[in-house]
Amino acid sequence: MSSFGLFNLRYWEFRFRFIPHVRDSALLARADRYGSDNWIAGATEKPLTAMSADGRGNVFGYRFD
Repeated sequence: MSSFGLFNLRYWEFRFRFIPHVRDSALLARADRYGSDNWIAGATEKPLTAMSADGRGNVFGYRFD
């Protein structure tokens, strides 16, 4: 989710109007982690849990990098 943080001006300031600089790297790291965890839970864990609870037997999730 770190690439989505590039468009949020809450985390960035621009020096000389065009050089990006992180305002608070710890805040940006926490926001990235929170967004990534929510993405994984909503797009992977939640559907897999629902399919498994529905009696579909073996349900697998894969991660491709």
